[in-house]
Amino acid sequence: MAAESVGNAPDSIATGPTKSKCVTPDGVLRYRRRMTATSPTKSVPEITHQKHPSFLRWWKSPRLTAFAALAIALIAVAVAIAAWLLPGASHSFSDQESAQAKTNLCSAYTSVNKAVFEKTPNPHPGDPVGQLSVAANVRLALLGGGAYLRETVAAEPAAPGDLAKAVNSMGNTLEQMAIGYLSRANATVLDPLQRDLGSQTRDINKLCAPSGGK
Repeated sequence: MAAESVGNAPDSIATGPTKSKCVTPDGVLRYRRRMTATSPTKSVPEITHQKHPSFLRWWKSPRLTAFAALAIALIAVAVAIAAWLLPGASHSFSDQESAQAKTNLCSAYTSVNKAVFEKTPNPHPGDPVGQLSVAANVRLALLGGGAYLRETVAAEPAAPGDLAKAVNSMGNTLEQMAIGYLSRANATVLDPLQRDLGSQTRDINKLCAPSGGK
């Protein structure tokens, strides 16, 4: 009797006194279909992506990149400014730059010194109005001269340190005297300022001399 073809073979055949199961091609196909139907449809990366979609969008956002670049730029600018302005920061200037800065400071001092100490006569002797105009001119010279000296020092970083300090101190004293006169302060306030101004003037005269500071 001819043997049955493999395609028509039953799922199991009996051999000998016991029965053993033999898996047929049809059985394999049914097993694969069952495993496919029961297997998870979502992979681990897909689940993770769906679990944190907003975080991933924020992390990859072009806006975040722009903000980060802006923050880095601001930090760099702040560090550069701090390095320049912090006391004790070392800046090298040439001898020519230092000499020119000294000349500019001494020239500013000479102009202010002349405006403050040069006596302005009353255009109408004995006239109270003329006397008030002279007093107003002195106060203007003190206030404006002090501000001018301080601004000149700030604009000349290459100036010798001792000269810059003396000129800046004189600028402060002139401004304080101007406010004192405008507020009608008494001698207790004005006399120490006048002594300071005299001492500062002598120091600057020495420093601005041809051999000053050497």
